[in-house]
Amino acid sequence: MSDFENNVNKEAEVEATLGAQDFTIQQEVDDAAEAETVATVDKGGDATCADDQAEGSAALPRAPKNIFDKVFGKLHKNTAKLEFPQEEPIVHDPDNLLEVRGLRQYFPIKAGFFKHTVGYVRAVDGISFNIKRGTTMGLVGESGCGKTTTGRTILRLYKKTAGQVLFDGEEIFDMSKRELRHFRPKIQIVFQDPYSSLSPRLPVAEIIGEAVREHNIVPKDQYEEYITKIMKDCGLPEYYKERYPHEFSGGQRQRICIARALALNPQFIVCDEPVSALDVSIQAQIINLFKDLQKQYGLTYLFISHDLSVVEHISDTVGVMYLGDLVEYAETDDLFAHPAHPYTQALFSAIPVPDPKTKMKRIILEGSIPSPANPPTGCKFHTRCSKCMEICKHRVPPTVNLGGEHYVKCHLYAQEQADDADNA
Repeated sequence: MSDFENNVNKEAEVEATLGAQDFTIQQEVDDAAEAETVATVDKGGDATCADDQAEGSAALPRAPKNIFDKVFGKLHKNTAKLEFPQEEPIVHDPDNLLEVRGLRQYFPIKAGFFKHTVGYVRAVDGISFNIKRGTTMGLVGESGCGKTTTGRTILRLYKKTAGQVLFDGEEIFDMSKRELRHFRPKIQIVFQDPYSSLSPRLPVAEIIGEAVREHNIVPKDQYEEYITKIMKDCGLPEYYKERYPHEFSGGQRQRICIARALALNPQFIVCDEPVSALDVSIQAQIINLFKDLQKQYGLTYLFISHDLSVVEHISDTVGVMYLGDLVEYAETDDLFAHPAHPYTQALFSAIPVPDPKTKMKRIILEGSIPSPANPPTGCKFHTRCSKCMEICKHRVPPTVNLGGEHYVKCHLYAQEQADDADNA
């Protein structure tokens, strides 16, 4: 048999071994590569030698050791199919505009010459909450905890990994392209950086009115009057229509962004840290504008922010996120008066008090936030928690109802409720 026929046969054997992947050998193998090797794949997907094969591992058929094995050192990794606990279908409550159950957003990690998936970044990992019509939910947490990803996934800017997202009783991710086009004006977003989210080539009137024309929000003969009204409602004079974004200050640009979202007559707006890039005095003006527009138009907000004082001022309910999990959720007054989760307590201890005589009892978290690509087992916060118990290291904490709409995901309160039940 010729060398060419040998190589063809080896290619076919490799393709069968790797599950019909598009794997071709484009270079001739040398004499050393003609020797065959037995490879095994352990449960994590790594290729190992036959001598190191662990009990229960799956043995691969004999595969040739070609030039790619010499370069990359091992066969490609196989990633197990993601499996999640079965969530019960949401029973829609007409009082809720948005209902989220078990929402997960994982981003694949690619590696190797063939860019195989070797893991996932668990940006959002099974969160659930409701937002009632005409109210504001604040979402807080450290940078990288998944706040912005949550907002963008709800808007279907990302394709969800798992979970349910109901808007007014309708599953957003079940909509067809035609249905989604008609649905888009109902949900809008105000981005963190007002300058980069505005086109520098368009005047203000065109920025605000472009989507209005595209979705036929108003008749053509009412277009100019409608844009003028939206601008005035957002504190923008009519003569700003012909100006460009670079001619405005940061606060004025954010008003343009708000006007652009408001022009589509939405029901729900994701506010992704809309005041973080603004001065304190301008922040107050924008926050008051959000509240005035909510009363005038009956808007519902998901308000994402790092500033807990701002969240306390504008929100009706607050959710606290840590490493993709919603660790606590409650009405604003209840949460700020009685923070339950150790992470929430640490966050709130960092809120500055404008009184030099008041002594702050700051809770310092040791260590850095773990990687969402490799989160700790059990409770994700146990590596930084001063109240960590042994169970926290091994078992995921349940969500405990502390009364009313106050929920916390922590073993401390699950243990307390179990003890109370035993005593009763």
